[in-house]
Amino acid sequence: QVIQIKQGEKYVAANLDERHRDHALYMAFAPAENPRIVVALTMVNPRVHKLAGAVAAPVFKNVVERSLPILGVMPVVPAALTQMAER
Repeated sequence: QVIQIKQGEKYVAANLDERHRDHALYMAFAPAENPRIVVALTMVNPRVHKLAGAVAAPVFKNVVERSLPILGVMPVVPAALTQMAER
């Protein structure tokens, strides 16, 4: 829903009905090459952080980490990370 805030008026979530407060929307897919899963998340009134990525990305990570093995997709570690781990 869209609400009206007068020019010069500051947005204060606590002054609004909960249904009018911010929502975080996040969509992503995995793996990057040959995607097998798409996740669309709507976080209703996130209280931790207003940025969708900060709120929804950990949820996406959890879903993907549990889903990809079921789909038979094994994680691929980038060469740069492998080299760092060998040091």
